Amino acid sequence: MTEFIYDSRKLFSILYQNNLISVIMRALEDLIPSGETYDKQASYLMSFFIYGYFGIIYQWIKYDFDETPEQIQKHINDTIALAQNS
Repeated sequence: MTEFIYDSRKLFSILYQNNLISVIMRALEDLIPSGETYDKQASYLMSFFIYGYFGIIYQWIKYDFDETPEQIQKHINDTIALAQNS
């Protein structure tokens, strides 16, 4: 996904500049299979992941894509690893 965002960085920059960045968040929410029923704990976990992932992407956009998609993916992986070790 980071490659796609990077390849489409002009679009994502325009969304950010026009305060339409929530479109990205909604797209991430749509990655959850529609119609699936989750228990409360699973819903919390999925929301945590979606909004945490979105937060990293959002910062990357704010920093004007100053890192490669591979570097951003490493930040995401490192963040997930830190959460698992806590």
